[in-house]
Amino acid sequence: MPALNRGPNMPPAISHYEKCNTLYEVLYQPPPLLPEPAIVDLTNRKPNELPFVDITETEIYEALFSTSTNISPGPSQINYTMIKWAWPSIQAELTALMQKCLTLGYHPQQWRIAVAVAL
Repeated sequence: MPALNRGPNMPPAISHYEKCNTLYEVLYQPPPLLPEPAIVDLTNRKPNELPFVDITETEIYEALFSTSTNISPGPSQINYTMIKWAWPSIQAELTALMQKCLTLGYHPQQWRIAVAVAL
């Protein structure tokens, strides 16, 4: 790879380390500052806002048992067959966990990771 120009009055980036730093500095600029911080009001309801209704154990059961067991497990290696098998023992805890996640609007980052396989 040829040397990279780092700008006026700067020697060109020649080594691998210098090139990496140059690309990092150019491509990963800090984001611009926002003019004012956003004000988020989660306590007062807005007009015409739909009421929040907790997810039920039946809804979780139907969603869980309607999924195929012929899919690959994620990074945890826990597949739907295992969760379905454990359902009688974990249904109360799993329902409480799902309700709390929806109430708080937070889902663990591990749940947002997928293993994609191109066939």
